[in-house]
Order: sequence, then C-alpha cells, then structure tokens
Amino acid sequence: MSRIQVSVIMPVYNSEEYLETAIKSVLNQDIEEMELLLVDDGSKDNSGNICDRYQDDPRVRVFHKENEGICATRNFAVEHAGGEYLVFIDNDDELADHVLSENYALAKKYDADVVKYGCSIEESFESGYVEKRANVFKKLRVFDQSKAARYYAIADKERYFSYIWNGMYRRSWWQEHHLKFNTEIKCGFEDRVLNYEIFRLARRQVLNPHIGYRYFQRFEHSTFKKFNRNMLYSGLLSAEAEYGLFQHLKESDDFHSDWIRRSAEYLIEFLMLLSRKDNDMSQEEVAAFMRKLKKSKVFHDVQKKGADQNLPLTKKGVVRLFVKGRYSALLSISKVYVRFIFLKKRLGKR
Repeated sequence: MSRIQVSVIMPVYNSEEYLETAIKSVLNQDIEEMELLLVDDGSKDNSGNICDRYQDDPRVRVFHKENEGICATRNFAVEHAGGEYLVFIDNDDELADHVLSENYALAKKYDADVVKYGCSIEESFESGYVEKRANVFKKLRVFDQSKAARYYAIADKERYFSYIWNGMYRRSWWQEHHLKFNTEIKCGFEDRVLNYEIFRLARRQVLNPHIGYRYFQRFEHSTFKKFNRNMLYSGLLSAEAEYGLFQHLKESDDFHSDWIRRSAEYLIEFLMLLSRKDNDMSQEEVAAFMRKLKKSKVFHDVQKKGADQNLPLTKKGVVRLFVKGRYSALLSISKVYVRFIFLKKRLGKR
C-alpha cells in the first residue's frame, strides 16, 4: 500500500448484529488508498472474532484491548492511524457510498483541516416506531479561521457540533493541537465537547451539503436510555466548552446577549435530565447540582441579566425561578414536560 489517504476509525463493542454491515460500508468505498482500524474494546460477544475475519484484507488493521470506553478507544486508534485524514464511524452505522473519495477530494482542493458533511438519521423508539430524517448543510461553504465567527450560527443550526463522525479531519493538524476525546465523559456529549475545539482551531473548513453518513439510533443501544449522573457532568463540560468558543468568537456586546439565550437553553436541558423518572438522585443531591450550576461561569450572565433579555416568556420564567433558587418549582414544571415528551415517543408520535 502506498501513501494512505484516509484512516477510518471504528471502535467496536458488543455489536455482532450490525458490525459486518458497518465494516462492508467502509471496505466498499471507492477511494484509492485507505485503511480501516477496527479496535475491539473488550467485547463480550462475537464482535472480536468478526473483526479478526477481516484481517486478511490488507486495508484492515485489528486491535484488541481491555474495555475503556469509546473516548479512550478513539484516542488509541488515532495514535495508531497512518492516514493523511481521519474519519470516524460507529460500529452499528454505515458510511454512504463515495463519502471518502468525495470529501478527500474537497479536503485537497481547498487545503482544509476539516470537511463536514451531512447525515441521514433513522431513530427507533420503544414502541417500534421508526423516524427518518436528515441533517444536512444547505450549500457548499468554505471558510477560514478568520471567518469562523460569521459561520458559527450557521454551523450550529445545521448540527455541525452534534457528531464527530460527520467529518474528515487532517491528521497532522489533529496531532499538532493534541486533540483528544475526554475520557471522563461516559454518557454522551463527547463529540460536542471536542467539536467546539475543532471549530475554534481549524484553519480552513468545508461544509459539504451531501449526505455521507447513515446514523441508526436504536432504542436498545441509546446512551440516554437510562439515567446516569455522568450525563449531568458531561453536559456541564459541553456547556463550558461552548462558552469558551463563544468568548473566542464573539465581540463583547454580542457575546453577553447571545450567550444569555444559549445558557437559558442549557438550563432547560439540565432540568429535563433531572426530571427524568429514572433519576435516582435525592432532593439534596439535585439541589447541590443546581447550586453548582449557579456558580458556573456558564450561568453567570443569565443570572445577572436574564430577566431583562428578550427571552420567550417560558424561558424567562425558568430563569427567574433559577435565580431565586426555586428548584422544586422548576423540577415540577420540567417533569410535566418530560412526561409529555416520553409519552409521545412511547406512542410513536412526533
């Protein structure tokens, strides 16, 4: 094999039912030179053996290691990758046809550190209902670091920050900035936290409107299926990471007004997590976490000026209760909303 153009990184854990389909979606790509790194993260099913069956393909490299979680596994794979660009895929998803050749060509044409592309999403609910949708960029956009502030709102609206697997990343640039997935995050948000750093550091980026990834969100495999306290910790890390990006991109006047609106949204997201029926935290623990939020830099501006901002009445009411420490009232309101959302999903309605 000559120079490797793209390294595709696939962490593998207990995915014997879907793994071969995911692998074939990579090996069927039409790019000239690529490698697939299959990293078995201590699987307890037949996934490790399935990986081994593909070792005869010269493009495939298989690693077996003790279970450490997806963040540590991705970091491990990046250290062993040899491609000019990196691409990530989960072990139960699929790459779309031509995604590697198309986006590698864009990366080379524009000398980009990052190329982001769209994805199709197939979400399965407990009721058996399946919802299909797509997250795509509206048009091809190319921008340098100096224009990042102008494109931030567009990128956020078009779901740039939600996933790591909807992109191609220059490996030398990744290593130059010592980018790593945060191994303390166990229940989601790991992609968002890193994407805020990626957006800030990329010298040139391309947003490709074509769909390059097929994401299957299965109820039985969902990270958010069961409540975990790490969700709260991870969510706060995500909020702090976005706060840092906001500070970097925004002028002082715009920063405060825009961030107040964003932090009000974060507050509602935390309340929805805390209001879940399977939350096993005591009232004292919930109150302690809410006090932690009040001390965080993320919610400093919303406490000082939130009630005076042009927020919707519902968000303004939530902010006022938060500032006054009326946590019980906040949670009561949130529980009604959360039950309504879960009921819709259980019935298979959106």
